[in-house]
Amino acid sequence: VTVSPVKAASTLTLTAPTTPVKRGATYTVQGSLLGGGAPLVGTTVTLKRTSLAGTRTVFVKTDASGNYKVSETAVVGGPVTWRASWPGTSHYETPAAVTRSVTVDRAATSVSITTDRTRYAYGARAKLTVRLGTTYNSRLVSVFAYKAGKTSFIAQGTVARGGALVLSVPV
Repeated sequence: VTVSPVKAASTLTLTAPTTPVKRGATYTVQGSLLGGGAPLVGTTVTLKRTSLAGTRTVFVKTDASGNYKVSETAVVGGPVTWRASWPGTSHYETPAAVTRSVTVDRAATSVSITTDRTRYAYGARAKLTVRLGTTYNSRLVSVFAYKAGKTSFIAQGTVARGGALVLSVPV
């Protein structure tokens, strides 16, 4: 007689705030892990958080009720995606990973452009500094000039890690 082991079904849940969170405020994501309908106690769940600031992985253990939670301060505005997963065991199936998104209020977007001088000689190069802020690093920015009703392309570049783009353009 051949006997094949049968793994019990497992369920992973995740909840997150559904209303926008203010920057600087603390919010909580939480969930539960059940195996065969019963709480799985002391089991490590993997939470992967992805935001404009990057990706971070958090490992959290379930409590006596099979629940887990993580609290975080919203530092960077924009979407924050949380993904919970658990690999299963020899006794329990791997449940489907669960994803939830949190929206963190963003500061109003502002752009400033400064030059290295106020006057330039004919044929000189102007140093333009475009400031967007650190949440815009790696973004492509195009600079245009507007004069007498005409728009003309000047230059483009990628915003650096510090939130600024420095361009050298002919005058």
